[in-house]
Formats: sequence, C-alpha cells, structure tokens
Amino acid sequence: MTFWKIAYAHKWVTLDQLRQVVQTAARPHGEITPEEFTAITGQDFHSEG
Repeated sequence: MTFWKIAYAHKWVTLDQLRQVVQTAARPHGEITPEEFTAITGQDFHSEG
C-alpha cells in the first residue's frame, strides 16, 4: 500500500487509475483492498459494474 499512497499523494496516479488496482471479484489479483483504497484516498470504494 505504501507505494500507492505515495503515488496518489504526489499525483502520479489519478483516483480512477487507483480504483483499477483494487481487489474485487472481477480483479481478484488487485494490489490493494477496498479498505486500503479508502485509507489512501479518504473516499469509499464503490465497484463500477
């Protein structure tokens, strides 16, 4: 999670790009959990689709 937290803080990735690395049923090999997404962005994760 540390890499993604730094990347988001420095605007190396957008919110939408970060959303793409979250573990979901459609992406079981995602790199961060929905809870980590919330910790990094301060926003709740809502799967699209």
